[in-house]
Amino acid sequence: MKIFLLQLLLILALMDCGGQKVNDDNPTNAKDGNHVLTKPIVPSTMGKEDYRQSRIAFYNVENLFDIKNEKNKDDDEFTPQGKMSWTEDKYKQKINHLAKVIDFLGEPDIMGLCEVENEAVLKDLINHNDIKEGAYEFVHRDSPDNRGIDVALLYDRRFYELVEKEFITINFPANIVQNYTTREIVYAHLKNKEGEHFHVLVNHWPSRRGGVEESQPKRLYVAEQARAKVDEIISKYDNHHIVLMGDFNDEPINKSISEVLGAQKPAKKVKSEELYNLLYEADQKGEGSHNYRGDWGMLDQIIVSGSLLDKKGFEAANAQVFNRKWMLFYHRDTEQYRPNRTYSGGKHYGGYSDHLPVMVEIKKAK
Repeated sequence: MKIFLLQLLLILALMDCGGQKVNDDNPTNAKDGNHVLTKPIVPSTMGKEDYRQSRIAFYNVENLFDIKNEKNKDDDEFTPQGKMSWTEDKYKQKINHLAKVIDFLGEPDIMGLCEVENEAVLKDLINHNDIKEGAYEFVHRDSPDNRGIDVALLYDRRFYELVEKEFITINFPANIVQNYTTREIVYAHLKNKEGEHFHVLVNHWPSRRGGVEESQPKRLYVAEQARAKVDEIISKYDNHHIVLMGDFNDEPINKSISEVLGAQKPAKKVKSEELYNLLYEADQKGEGSHNYRGDWGMLDQIIVSGSLLDKKGFEAANAQVFNRKWMLFYHRDTEQYRPNRTYSGGKHYGGYSDHLPVMVEIKKAK
């Protein structure tokens, strides 16, 4: 009888209400519209004598907290004694998983991250054995976000140098929201070895918590701040290759992206000072970087200025959502493969993130 009960409990555990299963073997049968890459992503050739391209990526890494309880941060649940029972072993597993993703992405030359707690977790990540030693430097500072989750930029210092940086703090007016803080926009002015300048803005806009329409004014306001920085760059620099990336918590067709920021669908003829959303077409095909209750959304996007699309100096290509079967789990109720989370419903699954990375290659025009 005891053996039977143990077997029954095991079966029930495997049928747990999310249907979460790590490393399912056949994501190509998923009915979710998302493609799964089967070919390896090789490192870009940036910095070599036969320089042709640079890879850019963004990844919402979902609650990359260390295990320490920091003052003035609402991070209590991510401690050994907290709700998530966040231990050193779980933290190390999280770092291992994220480093694996960066490795499989081919160690992008420029990579934005969000939901990182502090400088310490960034150092643990870039110093992981799966990542080339000494390759990455980062731009980061602790933001005003109540939970203590920040935005950061990694760049390969072998091929880029940091010219200047800025952390754009979002101060909401009282008519939009009161007593609310959010992540800063991280701005980095980078120069590559050929003397070409890139202006990168990494974003993590306010969530849709409380409802899409109810929370929209906050994202519209942040979009205005991002647009103001873009206009400043255009007016200040003749050579203005601009890249905006991030978890915008809005879709490419939403007002904050398409109207306020002014990011358009890529076209055959582009204007150097206009912005173009490189994930627009993938979104229209039903692909997404995040799955909410069975619906895929392209919340994570990479947007560039037309100067990176005009085929005169550069050509942006191969924009895509990056996923692998080991990053997914099969949800039985919706018959979908979804991003395999670290936590879901307060339960630790030991996955990667609730988002998938997005990436693009910026090729030198021939």
